[in-house]
Amino acid sequence: MPPALRTWLARYWPLLTVLAFGLAVSGWLGVNEHREGRRIDEQRFELELRQAAAALEMNMERYEERLARFADHCAASGELPLAVWNFRLGRVTDLSGNLPAVMLAAYCPNIPAAEFEAHAERGRATWAENYAFDPRRGGRSLALPVWQQWNRAGVNPIPKGTDLAPATDEFPSLAPALAKINAWSDARPSTLRRTDGQIIHGFWFGIPLFDVNQVGTKPRRPNETPEKFAERVRAHGISVSKGVLAVFLSIDRLVDHPYNAGEWSSRAHLRLYAAREPHPAALVNPATTPPSNPSHRRTLVVPWYAQRWSLEAASTPLFEAESAGHRAWPLGLGGAGFTVLATTLIGVAIRARVRQERLTAEITEARNTLTATERERANLGDDLHDGAIQSLYAIQLGLTRTARDVADALPSSARVLDETRQRVDVVIAELRRLIRAAAGRSTDEALPLEQVLASVVQSLRATTLAELAIETKPDAASHLTAAQAVALAQLARSALGNALRHAEASQISVGLTRESEEVVLVVQDNGTGFAVAEREGAGEGIRSMRRRASEAGGALAIVSAPGSGTRVVVRLRVAPAAETPSAADGSHREP
Repeated sequence: MPPALRTWLARYWPLLTVLAFGLAVSGWLGVNEHREGRRIDEQRFELELRQAAAALEMNMERYEERLARFADHCAASGELPLAVWNFRLGRVTDLSGNLPAVMLAAYCPNIPAAEFEAHAERGRATWAENYAFDPRRGGRSLALPVWQQWNRAGVNPIPKGTDLAPATDEFPSLAPALAKINAWSDARPSTLRRTDGQIIHGFWFGIPLFDVNQVGTKPRRPNETPEKFAERVRAHGISVSKGVLAVFLSIDRLVDHPYNAGEWSSRAHLRLYAAREPHPAALVNPATTPPSNPSHRRTLVVPWYAQRWSLEAASTPLFEAESAGHRAWPLGLGGAGFTVLATTLIGVAIRARVRQERLTAEITEARNTLTATERERANLGDDLHDGAIQSLYAIQLGLTRTARDVADALPSSARVLDETRQRVDVVIAELRRLIRAAAGRSTDEALPLEQVLASVVQSLRATTLAELAIETKPDAASHLTAAQAVALAQLARSALGNALRHAEASQISVGLTRESEEVVLVVQDNGTGFAVAEREGAGEGIRSMRRRASEAGGALAIVSAPGSGTRVVVRLRVAPAAETPSAADGSHREP
């Protein structure tokens, strides 16, 4: 592992631990809540389906019970009673209000083949319009002609006399209903047509008509197979039945209106199939479209009237909106968001600690560097005091002794030696001030930089034929620190030394002034000059002068060209000070 990565992991492992643990817990809570929500939704949907099946079964039982009463009236009177069904006036007193799913009802008497002709004549005599019953036998053993009917307004009626015993493309055969004891339903979906062309989906429901005192089939005989007994029961029912009360039940009213109407006002969309297994050919209510991609879909097989129906349910958007699984997303995302927030705060704290440690290390390093520098300065002061100053003292003593020895014989030489001794004394004093400044020890009075510069200029006049001049403004160096004053003195000495050694100048001037918040030192000569860009990297002198000016808090600028002399300018920034009229007008000038 790379060291940088190892260091990063060592610093940020709490953040990574909290992030991983928090995301893992949030994910686990979200997944667990999602699973629990799915389990609850499955139970809710199962309950919705069973409640819908129970409601449909109760509705069908209610229809069967009330239609059985009408069937008893038909069996007793041979027609539908006026109290129930006034077909002549087109008024119905019970079917429309209490049985809204009944779209059409027909009373069909059981007519044996031997009575076809007599029934046809009776029908034509009873009904003024053309009675549609065909008396030709055509292989039929019985007929179930429509004798009376009722249909809702807007529904096409069945022509009176239509024989419903045989099956056609439009109507199922009602003959199987004759053999039933109670009720019968058709095993295939059927349709009716309204007068406006609209299709009504549903199925046919029939109740056989018997006399009240009708004798049933004799019990099963010995050695009679179940198949033969069932056939004997069926034949007996057909022979004694007085007819069939057939109704068309609208599945739109039974299922679609309460469950599938509107913008998913229920929690389950229901589809009813007249078969045990759902398939398109057995679909009874194809008028509505189930929701696309439901989360739950179940099929329940229900036994109605001796056959198996399948009720298919699909969850609707209303059910999905109430799903308990929706809580998984807020829980998981909320936990993840809280984890990210917590890790962010931890990361900020760790980053602040790292920055604090780095800052502490930098401060410690700077303090150690400063201590080492102070130690070097102290060692330098000791070396100067013990070495250079002692040597200069020895030279001074030698010059004094020599000047005294030659004073009588060579008075002019003795005077020169005495002046040289005085200059050595100035140098010793200057070195002492440098040692005190380097050691950080201040004197009771401000460092007299003007006197130091004047002394340096005076000491150099005896060594050159060039004309040296100095001009200083009063209090120009009053706001300089000891270190800055020492730096300016060293820079002035370096600039003067360069001018005397290399410039071949005849005039050299030194100026010290104060400009607002800056102290400006200018050393200028009329010598040969040089190309500054070529000399910047040629030697250590210029680089050393720039470094010294920068360490003192200022900047050094050199303006020169071949044949045009050289101007060295040092600017040190100091605290501003208000000028007094006397200080502004006066100056210290030495020719």
